[in-house]
Parts: sequence; structure tokens; C-alpha cells
Amino acid sequence: MAAPLDPVIAQIIPLMPMRDPKVMTPQSARDSLRALAASRAAIPPPPVDSVEDIEVKGGAGPLRARVYRNGAAPAPTVVFFHGGGWVAGDLETHDRQARNLAIETGAVVVSVDYRRPPETRFPGAFEDAFAAVSDVFGRVAEFGGDAKRFGVAGDSAGGNLAATTAIACREAGIKLAAQLLVYPVTDVVGAYADARENARYPSRSENADGYFLTRATMEWFCGHYSPIPRTPPTGASRRCGPHPWPASRPRS
Repeated sequence: MAAPLDPVIAQIIPLMPMRDPKVMTPQSARDSLRALAASRAAIPPPPVDSVEDIEVKGGAGPLRARVYRNGAAPAPTVVFFHGGGWVAGDLETHDRQARNLAIETGAVVVSVDYRRPPETRFPGAFEDAFAAVSDVFGRVAEFGGDAKRFGVAGDSAGGNLAATTAIACREAGIKLAAQLLVYPVTDVVGAYADARENARYPSRSENADGYFLTRATMEWFCGHYSPIPRTPPTGASRRCGPHPWPASRPRS
């Protein structure tokens, strides 16, 4: 049973987007998240010195990205991946998060607009994330300038991409100084639909309903991102799955 909510939060949750997977579509999820971001348009965004739209390399071609800077001195570089269940979210919905990350860390933040499902399913978003990090790392002089202070970050589904990319960087010999994972998705084996996998985590029943993100909604998101059945892997790959297997394909 869900724990009692703060009375104010209890009034807010029904107003939040992406809560009913029975009627949600990829486009409605995207529209609702954009609308939520737009509802704060009257509130000035956190100020940074400069914001620049650029392109970075992706898994299948160039990707849109946005660079946030505070000052011109050498600084850490953080590649940021937005949340939104892999399906929704973009540079605009997470503009404030990227700004705050630049302000709080003092880093040059590169927010990456990866390909999303269902148009591009797994491993497309991961391949974009890894290609973007590799590209920015190789051009770090254009960003923060210090390869020893280079990291990845992401929230929710973006946290999954940051975590899996960190593993791939380790395997590719790219040394990251840090990863910042904000409520990341770190085990999607079974896509939240497998009873045995769900039983491994009591929170999947204790918190399945009654809050903003339900287990049914997570099943919806995972089904769009990686609908291919998989047997459970082990170790770090399991904890961050979907994770790139050889040839960047899920293990079967």
C-alpha cells in the first residue's frame, strides 16, 4: 500500500503528465511533457553566461545538442541526457535542468538530443549517447578543456543512458571522472512486466500505484524502448540494462 502523501503533493500528482498508459501515445507523452515545460515560461530560466546550439556525432548521424557555459576559464565537461522514458523529453523540456547543472557544478554542460522510440528503438538511444560522449571527449578543448574532469549525467531514462554509456566508456578506455545519475533506470530486465523480475524489488509492488510514476507506466515506456525479450544478464550489465552487448545488440 502506498504511504500517505503530503496534502499539497496529493493535489499536484493528478495534474502531472504521462500517468495513464492505457490512453497514452508516444506523441501525447511528448506533447504533455513539452506543455509542462512551457507552463513555466513566465518564470525566467536560471541564468548562465551563454547557451549555444551545436551538433555532435550520433550513432547514425549528427545529433542536436546544446552547450551551457558559465565563464571562459577551463572547467569540467558534463554530457547530459534528458529523461522522459526514452520516448518523450528533448532539449527544451530539460533546458532548466541543464542550466542548473551548469550553475551548480561549474561545468560546461552539453545536453544531447538522442533518437527516441518508437521511431528508433534500442539500441539507438544508447548508440547515440555513446557516440556523443566519445565525440565530446575527443573535442574536449572546445568545451571545458580538461579531459581529466569529464563526466556524464542524466535523469530517469537519461540516467540509464548515462550509466550504460559510462560502462561502455570504461570498456573503450575513455576515463570518466564522474557520473551523476538522478533517479536512474538501472534494471529493466523483464521490462517491468515479468513477475519474477518484479519480485526482486519490493518497491515495484509497494510503489506500483499512488504516486506519479506507476509500474504500468514504466512497463509502457520499456515496451516502447526495448520490446525484445531477454534472458537476465549478470553483473554490471544487468544492473544497467539495456546494456550494449557485442555488436550493440541485446543478448537473447
